[in-house]
Amino acid sequence: MTNDRITSNAFSSSTQPETSAVEVGQGAQESLNYGLTKLVLNQERFVPISKCVFEKITKARDCLMQLVVIEEKFDFVVENLAALERAVLEAADLCKTAPVATVQFQINKSDINRHVANLVALGRMFIEQSLVHVDKLNALAGGMLFDLAGARTRQYDARLGYQLFEELRNYMLHRGSAVHSVEYHTGKDYDAEGAMTLRHKVSVYTSAAQLAEDRKFKKRVAAQLEAIGDRHDLIVMARDYVAGLWDAQLEYRSALANFVSDTEEAYLEGAYLYAEVNVEDELPKVVALAAVALAADGSIREKTPIVFDLIAQREYYEQKNGEVARMQLG
Repeated sequence: MTNDRITSNAFSSSTQPETSAVEVGQGAQESLNYGLTKLVLNQERFVPISKCVFEKITKARDCLMQLVVIEEKFDFVVENLAALERAVLEAADLCKTAPVATVQFQINKSDINRHVANLVALGRMFIEQSLVHVDKLNALAGGMLFDLAGARTRQYDARLGYQLFEELRNYMLHRGSAVHSVEYHTGKDYDAEGAMTLRHKVSVYTSAAQLAEDRKFKKRVAAQLEAIGDRHDLIVMARDYVAGLWDAQLEYRSALANFVSDTEEAYLEGAYLYAEVNVEDELPKVVALAAVALAADGSIREKTPIVFDLIAQREYYEQKNGEVARMQLG
């Protein structure tokens, strides 16, 4: 098998063996040999590659790390919405065990507010930090891959829930709780035979009037809320907020699909070269593999581990938080 791979788009290069001279100390130079090897005590073998291929593998690894972190932080948002909804559902159990207006209900309200605060904080963290990671991807790709900020702006403009939760960040930081009231309902349901069962429900509200009291709260958003009414279901608004982030995330994934495929191909090529199998074959099971730059004495000067988990982790998050899961938000 010849070492003439890694030819996909921006990651194309020659894999012919190459020795590179790098500066050491006061103008001295050190020759480095690039290749693929296992990072184990007794190296089994060393497969030479060019410096260019080494750099392509390193670049692909750097891109994959950014891709994984973006999806991981989006999962924080999804899981926090789920935690908020679970907390509200579990709060209904209070109606079964405690009379209304006892201290347990006040504590429960505080607990729900904590989950709202977590969603607000982690949503903002994801928005800000993911843009940093996308900028790094754009820099690595040498051009704009996707305007994630623009996609989110479109979602923001179309969704009152998105606008509300953006404003809640400063409101909760400087003003107070976003949960202005919690209502616990107990109703009766009857089946076809007339048997009765109790149904418990919890509603969580924010008040447009109380939000508007904060002079820093965006007046346009407050006016939209007040035009509808004073009380707004925070769970409905939270789902609308996360749905907006989710739709922008799906758009981002679609735009980067080819880039991700090329990146993974460049990164995994080293495993095929090392195992001496064709890329059409099943991915070889090679552990502790790395692209390295060796000095003349055999010491490693640079290394880029080839870790399959980077790809598996991104795929896990994308599948978990894909279009099917998004549809459940309505």
